[in-house]
Amino acid sequence: MLQVVFLFINLIKVNAAANTLAKMAEELQTSMNKFKW
Repeated sequence: MLQVVFLFINLIKVNAAANTLAKMAEELQTSMNKFKW
């Protein structure tokens, strides 16, 4: 039962990291669009 909880926590951590990366990529994209010549 404890292993399931750990698995769930890891899933949440991975999901949070993926969301953070997606946000960073989005911000990078918008800043790149701003600096287009």
